[in-house]
Amino acid sequence: MWQRSLGIERQAVGVDKVFEELAVIDDFIAYVLSCLDDKVRPKIEYMLGRLELGLNTRDERLGVLFSEHLVDSKAGPATGEKV
Repeated sequence: MWQRSLGIERQAVGVDKVFEELAVIDDFIAYVLSCLDDKVRPKIEYMLGRLELGLNTRDERLGVLFSEHLVDSKAGPATGEKV
């Protein structure tokens, strides 16, 4: 039953092929990282794990937009203001 319903859809979409392609990409990333200098590699690995990357247009450097130490908060009443 499963093969006739979801199995056919899985084959049509090519999910297995996607996982194979992702493995190739992961291997390529590992190869490129292995080619990097020991001083640069940790910085690149750190940025690979972040989603909030940005480009500083003044010096054309890539960096992280937001610190890991952000705090969620909301503004309270102004000094002397009654709630």
